[in-house]
Amino acid sequence: MLNVADAIALLKSHPALTEVGKPQDVGDGTFEVQVGVQVPLPSRQQQAGISATGVKALEPAWLIFQHWPDSAPSIRLREDFPLDLPHINPHRRGERVKPCLFDGDPSELLHRFGLGRIVDQLVEWLVKAASGQLIDITQGWEPTRRDECPGHLVFEAEAAQAKTPKDGALLLTEGLYCSDRKSYMAILSDFKAAQVSFTYEPVPSDNSLVRGVAQVILARGVDEGREPKTVDEYQPETVRDMGTLLDRAARLGIDSEALKRELESYSFRSVVARGHADGWDQGIFAFVVLLVKRPARIIWANGRTVEMLPYIVRMKPDAKAFSCGEVVAEPLWHVEQVSPDLLAMTSGFSAELPRRKLVFVGCGSLGSKLSMHLGRAGFGRSAAFVDNEVMSPHNAARHALIPDRIPTHYPKKAEMMRAAFQELGYIDAAAHTENAVQLFGDRPTFKDVVGEEPALIVDSTASFKVDAAIACCGSLVEQPHVRLAQTSMYAMGRAAVLYLEGSGRSCTVQDLKAALFERCRHDADLRAAIGGDSTDPVRIFVGDNCRSVTMPMSDSVVSRGASLVGHQLEKWLAEGLPDAGAVCFGKADRAGIAMDWGSLMLGATTVVSGLDDGGWTLRILAPVVELIERECRAAGQLEAGGMLIGHIPPQSRTIIIAGVVESPTDSIRTTQSFILGVEGRRAALVRAHEESLGHLHFVGTWHSHPMGGAHSLTDKESLKLVAELNGGIPVVSLVWTSTGLIGAVGIQHSGSH
Repeated sequence: MLNVADAIALLKSHPALTEVGKPQDVGDGTFEVQVGVQVPLPSRQQQAGISATGVKALEPAWLIFQHWPDSAPSIRLREDFPLDLPHINPHRRGERVKPCLFDGDPSELLHRFGLGRIVDQLVEWLVKAASGQLIDITQGWEPTRRDECPGHLVFEAEAAQAKTPKDGALLLTEGLYCSDRKSYMAILSDFKAAQVSFTYEPVPSDNSLVRGVAQVILARGVDEGREPKTVDEYQPETVRDMGTLLDRAARLGIDSEALKRELESYSFRSVVARGHADGWDQGIFAFVVLLVKRPARIIWANGRTVEMLPYIVRMKPDAKAFSCGEVVAEPLWHVEQVSPDLLAMTSGFSAELPRRKLVFVGCGSLGSKLSMHLGRAGFGRSAAFVDNEVMSPHNAARHALIPDRIPTHYPKKAEMMRAAFQELGYIDAAAHTENAVQLFGDRPTFKDVVGEEPALIVDSTASFKVDAAIACCGSLVEQPHVRLAQTSMYAMGRAAVLYLEGSGRSCTVQDLKAALFERCRHDADLRAAIGGDSTDPVRIFVGDNCRSVTMPMSDSVVSRGASLVGHQLEKWLAEGLPDAGAVCFGKADRAGIAMDWGSLMLGATTVVSGLDDGGWTLRILAPVVELIERECRAAGQLEAGGMLIGHIPPQSRTIIIAGVVESPTDSIRTTQSFILGVEGRRAALVRAHEESLGHLHFVGTWHSHPMGGAHSLTDKESLKLVAELNGGIPVVSLVWTSTGLIGAVGIQHSGSH
């Protein structure tokens, strides 16, 4: 009681409260305090003591203290307070009116600013109510208040807006309903034009429920020019029968006569189809949705300016006259159907996300979680899944979906992912059970799966065969509007990596991998995370004579990496894919719980092809080109040089130059030559190989020709000597000139000495 007494003292000190009554105990530790709120009225209405909107100069209000002071008091106004005002919470006749004072939890307001701010909100609300300014267009349009609804109509508002004729013509389509004879739920899954007859049958599993098909009628308000009509008058819900429904429709600019004809025709059609109306104890159901354009976006509707007003119309037909007979019409709650738009809005993204197709290659532990993260955020409105493997029992340990414990068959992973996406509203999701190697290696398959639209392919297979197919994939070159991302995990989940190829394959996944391991040379924490104790998959035995090659880790570890990769892809998809290539990496912190996320961007790789020996191609990563350029400019007229490390993919005659190892201290630089020293050379190369976790190795040397010119005779002899010492592994001689890089490849052929 002391706490409430303190509150009473605060209320008495508030300047807007002219009367504060004694607290009344209403049971269960709840106290009620009546106050009188002095409301400044517009000048013309002060003498009458009441505003044109029905607000009194001295308004009684009740503050109900329950769980005080932990929770804010709830506010009530008199029972006969005008209900045709916005920002009033759902109300039952005979009860005190509950104003909506604050968009959020009032207790948060209480604990931050105190009880006085709650009263301030009440006074401000009453002042706006008195002057007819409760709707602030800058904040959005307040949806129509619906006090009592017997059920829900589930449909996608954006689809309803798109499909309903803009000229005022009615759209008739099919809905499925279920009812327990007290409440109703109907689902409008598509908007195909259809005239249907009412059906009614008990639900076999529950005799208290009935279900069937019902007509759904959608109508849009239009003006005299048959253009969508903007209605800026707020009106609470008043529909209760056919007359009030048709009146509401007419006021919104909807052809009420056409609506009445369609309802009567539907009733007649349904009775004729059955031959009688016996057994329809609840009458014939129809569902009506009125679409109303408002002058501002609807609050909580993600920018939509068209309000949806759904109703259920229950007609008890006169079987003899085949007419509607008694009609009851009631408002329903609108519930958004699961759709990409709803998922995007709930995830904090715009419903107008770029319509880039997503192709998920690999539907295993990482791929399934990653695709579900993106799908639940509204991305991938056109999605395809590529995986030729079946869902096995042990996949339940980490897969985003759960297989049947006692299956009649083992379904394909791609098919299960397609079905899951379709349940989220991605109706066009597709499954392809081809091997991923075929996708990248066969042009017709690529065209069939990816199509012609802008797309992002996300490969999570961690397959070397798929890597080889990607490296040689001509379709990725021929379709520059298609981008490729690849993701994988290392060291039992201690590291997660995401690669994004540059636009037009300006740098490839192979380039980006080389860049990652070059980064490992200079980042000990990243090197430790990726290296771990072992990066090799482990054979997990899942049954007699059965085994699975996988990397053992818990579901939470996979989810940790997948969530970071998914979040990065979400940002790119929402903001636009960068033109540059990108390597993003997460490494477990010292506690092994969180992950530090980092990234590096790569410009276009310099490609040198048409080399003398065997058609080799050099791919020189942008950071290497930049480093060589800086050193040569700094050296001036002296020749500079050093050692190159890189990677030679086995699937093509390509050498990727990823890094530079500083030249030995005994190297000699003159204006005529650069002679690579020997002091510490071998140790530096071994260290570079080890610090890159074995991915990079010595691939040749570079030096500059400040005065220009191609390889000299001395350069060629040196290259030949190094090639002979390199045991059949090709080596590069790279020459920098002010006009560009010149490359040559040497290799010891079989039988040479």
